[in-house]
Amino acid sequence: MRETSDEELMQQAAAQGPAPLAALFDRHHRRLLAFFVKLGHGRTGGEDLVQETFLRMLRYAASFRPGAQFVPWMYQIARHAAADAWHARPREEAHDHDALDALGATAPDSPERAHGAGELEARLHRALARLPRDKRELVLLSRVRQLDTEDLARLFDCTPTTLRVRLHRSLDELRAHFDALEHAAHEPAARRNDVQRNDERALTPDAKVN
Repeated sequence: MRETSDEELMQQAAAQGPAPLAALFDRHHRRLLAFFVKLGHGRTGGEDLVQETFLRMLRYAASFRPGAQFVPWMYQIARHAAADAWHARPREEAHDHDALDALGATAPDSPERAHGAGELEARLHRALARLPRDKRELVLLSRVRQLDTEDLARLFDCTPTTLRVRLHRSLDELRAHFDALEHAAHEPAARRNDVQRNDERALTPDAKVN
């Protein structure tokens, strides 16, 4: 028996009410939570934003047109929900690094690999935190398999060529921050603590959603 598509479920929600959203929630809430946590809202804030995104999906269900793709539409709503949260709470807590389940992390097969994977995960979070929020969004959304370049260009209101340039620059900046953190890991403990405090202060609404 063929599984009902995301698009069909959303059209049903527009016509019948909230019941079909339960299946969409089961399919997508973990991805949305990962997006919000990595964006800098923490586990609790991310869970609130997942709920807010689905509430907005129900509110705007009539705007989902036949022939549209569900995932880009969902992430557009998610981006606006996240932007509103930044404006409402201009100072966010640090990332919840205990939320590895939500981030889709897999368990390493040895304690040594677990330690190494945890360090890399934490370093990547901190490198992401150093990016302006619009670049952070672009990097995270570029990893969503259901979003191609055309989808991302529409989400960020630019041409595909401009999108590729922006993504390339964002990834270069992320790589530079990651390398700097790796270098800092070999510095004295006092210096490392200063760097970490600066990273936590970086989680502010420093860029607007286009």
